[in-house]
Amino acid sequence: MMTTESTQVSTYSGAGVLLGAAGCGLLATLLTTAAALAVAGPEAALTTLAAGGVAVVVIAAGAVTLDVVAAVMPAMSLLVALLTYVLQLIALTIFFATLSGHIAADARGWAAVVVVVATLATTLSHLKLAGRARIPVYDLTTRAGAR
Repeated sequence: MMTTESTQVSTYSGAGVLLGAAGCGLLATLLTTAAALAVAGPEAALTTLAAGGVAVVVIAAGAVTLDVVAAVMPAMSLLVALLTYVLQLIALTIFFATLSGHIAADARGWAAVVVVVATLATTLSHLKLAGRARIPVYDLTTRAGAR
């Protein structure tokens, strides 16, 4: 090994960013659930918890999918992002169409509120955490090993 060769190991993974964003979404869901419990009662709180949990899981699954595709095939990431977005909308629409027939009207309002709050919390924290992540622009280890 030459003395000018880099010994830096690139171990960046998007898992920390994705887990942090999902955690913020779950925290927002729990806070909204507490508000629903205080204002509208236990049925609205359970509906809020279920709706927020599903919203965070759907958003996190889409983010994980996109992170994997961007790492493996960066050229396909825009197409997969658009496809993932459409599939997320379809999944959430099916869930809420099924849910709306089984709950009271005030619980439906809380479900809508928690989806908006959880989505905003997850998306904004994902943007903030991804903007602060230390991602190397290029990897010196692959270039050194190719010589």
